[in-house]
Amino acid sequence: MSVAGLDINSLADVPTMAAASAASALERVTEAIKSRGTASLWTLAAALVGAAVAVHALGLLPSRRKQSDDLPRPPVAREGLPVVGAAAAFNQDPIGFLRRHRDALGPVFSVKMLSTTMVMFVSPASQVRFFRLPRNGDFRLEDAFYDMIAAVSRRTSRDPTIDEPFIKTVATVLPRHSFIEPQRILTIPMVASSVDAAIAADGGSGINDMATFASTLAIHVGMLALAGRRFFDAHHKAFVPMLRQFECDIRDLRNVFFPNLPFAPQRRLEASMVQLVQWVSEEMSLRKRNNEKHDDFLDQLMSCDSAIHHSTEIYVHLVSLLLAAHTNTAGTIMWTLYELARDQALQDRVRQELVANGAIQPTIDDMIAKPPTTKSELLSACIKETGRRYQALFLFRMAVRDSEFEGYRIKRGEMAVVPLLFPDPLKYDPSRFLDGRNADCAIRGEYAQFGLGVHKCLGEKFVLSIISNVVLPLVLSRATVKIVSPAPDVHPGCDYFATLGVPFPATLVKMQFVARK
Repeated sequence: MSVAGLDINSLADVPTMAAASAASALERVTEAIKSRGTASLWTLAAALVGAAVAVHALGLLPSRRKQSDDLPRPPVAREGLPVVGAAAAFNQDPIGFLRRHRDALGPVFSVKMLSTTMVMFVSPASQVRFFRLPRNGDFRLEDAFYDMIAAVSRRTSRDPTIDEPFIKTVATVLPRHSFIEPQRILTIPMVASSVDAAIAADGGSGINDMATFASTLAIHVGMLALAGRRFFDAHHKAFVPMLRQFECDIRDLRNVFFPNLPFAPQRRLEASMVQLVQWVSEEMSLRKRNNEKHDDFLDQLMSCDSAIHHSTEIYVHLVSLLLAAHTNTAGTIMWTLYELARDQALQDRVRQELVANGAIQPTIDDMIAKPPTTKSELLSACIKETGRRYQALFLFRMAVRDSEFEGYRIKRGEMAVVPLLFPDPLKYDPSRFLDGRNADCAIRGEYAQFGLGVHKCLGEKFVLSIISNVVLPLVLSRATVKIVSPAPDVHPGCDYFATLGVPFPATLVKMQFVARK
């Protein structure tokens, strides 16, 4: 017997078939969202209603228990189409969206995004308290992040007692000078080759897509540091496009709002994880068989007590670190070079300081043998201003149970989202951070390039060291960087949905690397 094409005598197939049907309907809707086709959204809304009913009926979305207390619920920002919610309006103009509803509803409001409710806390005070939340309390980044990536979350227990030894290893190893210095030496020749290739690009004109240059360089730096030279040599050509596709699939709206349905992005994520597991397994087998020791993070991870008993966790943590290292490292390199190219006088001042402190040396061998003697204050201020001007649009955590934050009731499964603020936000001005100015901006809740407290990025010291002592000195020692397009007075804008961290340009940025004589 069948009803509407379903064989009801085969009930075991119903969840799978309904999930596939829901995925198909939602795939068409989210494609319409991304293309901003309003008419298409109205046409597909009915299909989405049916899909949502099927999803709830089959238990594909997390259940939420009621909480009977007197705490208020945040006011609701009502914008967009039925069922689809505010996703299209938010995607089209996220900053304008936040400003409109903050002005209309106050600093706390909730937004319905398809199946997900996001509670926005738009004030510096909320940001400060957000960073004081315990890592494994009621609000967790891991649940918000891994629920988007079923391919990854299936390979991890997400057990804090297992996670903590891994996190402790990261916190101990990455900031250590005995780890950073070998990586500095290992990275210099690779970065020098990348800069020379940029100078020779486009038939010798030196014209490059800035995002591609910075992204590739950041991935290469991460691969060398995390998995070593042999892994890099064997896989870097295939790994660069794979990681970029991985990131696109993670932030795909279908994964963000319906992570339990078998969309194409989830299938690609699974395939990428299978490939990565194979590569890392081969590298680990070689090291164990030959009793090898390496100056990279994988070596430290393999000796971690938790990794010995939970070896599959190694892949998950490597993926997490590579993702975290890529977008923020690439974005910091890219936007700093972009702003230096817009202001040639500032670029010259930074270069002069790098020569003075020994970061720029006559030869590669000299750079390897002679690390910088002092910190470059102006370059550090530029990097910090890049982190302020081009920081992620907001931070987010998922409520793992019915909870309270800032006096409001947040239901289990909802997202607590904190946009970041700073006075005169669009002006790039490194002097904000010279001579001790704005040293307390993070404490005030206006700045969070690397987070705060227990949520602070564990790779901050390593990333800043490599960028300020290797990447930018090598670029500025071998080339003058200029903007080709768009014009220096026309900002390309930021695409806050292209990455999980520092945004990439909304339009193509072409820059020229002109060899220094």
